[in-house]
Amino acid sequence: MPRLFVAIDLPAPVKTQLAALQHDLAGAAWMTPAQMHLTLHFIGEVSEDAAEQIAGALKQVNAPAFTLAVQGTGTYPPEGKARVLWAGLPHHEALLALYQATGSALQQTGYQPDSRPYSPHITLARFKEPPSPLTLRRYLDTHRHFASEPFPVEQFVLYRSTLTPGGAFYSLLHRFPLPNVRKS
Repeated sequence: MPRLFVAIDLPAPVKTQLAALQHDLAGAAWMTPAQMHLTLHFIGEVSEDAAEQIAGALKQVNAPAFTLAVQGTGTYPPEGKARVLWAGLPHHEALLALYQATGSALQQTGYQPDSRPYSPHITLARFKEPPSPLTLRRYLDTHRHFASEPFPVEQFVLYRSTLTPGGAFYSLLHRFPLPNVRKS
């Protein structure tokens, strides 16, 4: 059964900037640039029929294009033993509106969005064994002011995730354009 998620792709220059953050943390399983994305919704395993219903529902999403920039780094959980190192995004109304619109469309197919507040981020690494607290604090202090160049978000995508011994591999299933809105 396909394992699906809805995401925003990142442009190559932003992935290059993020890849430059991937150093000096022993035990980090770094994400490749091909794996870097901004998840809107992780759907999980669904049947092939459900995958087509999901794509049909997502085609109905009506949200405008907008501009984003990645800012700062952090970990999940924020305290204690880190399992994930991420690059974040500041609060952005258009991103939140797209998250809500895609969630509403997915609910029409039976998907129930995560009940936790949306926390937009790009996963940089996962840890089986987190680095020492001192090493991690130094890393986060060094990259606290990281900021990517702003980039346009003109579409969102539906991906299939296949787990392999070498990590997750993502296959693009559908692209969903966001219309540009002219301001007068």
